[in-house]
Amino acid sequence: AAIAARDGVAPEQIILGEILEPLGTHLSLQGGPGGEFIYSDPGYTALIDSAAAVGGRAVGVPLNSKMENDLPAIAAKVAEHTRAVFLVNPHNPTGIVGDSDQMKKFARTISQRALVIVDEAYLEFADRFAERTLADLVRAGENVIVFRTFAKVYGLAGLDIGYGLLPRPI
Repeated sequence: AAIAARDGVAPEQIILGEILEPLGTHLSLQGGPGGEFIYSDPGYTALIDSAAAVGGRAVGVPLNSKMENDLPAIAAKVAEHTRAVFLVNPHNPTGIVGDSDQMKKFARTISQRALVIVDEAYLEFADRFAERTLADLVRAGENVIVFRTFAKVYGLAGLDIGYGLLPRPI
């Protein structure tokens, strides 16, 4: 209830736990092997690794020259077999926070073709958090999942527990 109130979503739109690996497995198994999972390379790959372990295909897209998620290059990779696009914002390991307007425009557009999953594990350390989070897209019914962890800003380092804000159909 506290998370739902904080993020402005219904309680049934929240999943608690360490969800990235199980989510990657679940999405990869939907529709059989061969689904593509697009991500920035290098990057945090927990979801990608678990999807690949059960037949998903990891599609890494190099960071741009500024060491940011290369949103145009990622968008160009989205195809018929894309199950999900996985972004980390701020990017891990570079720590660069994506431009709010570009991230939201990208997520709105791509989520019409594939699920967009955004790991915001470190975003609460950045200024203008409320402006930068993509939780408003979840509230608006977009095909977007926002993941957060309690291990960083809440000081529970080493504990794999967090939550996801999910669209109602998922």
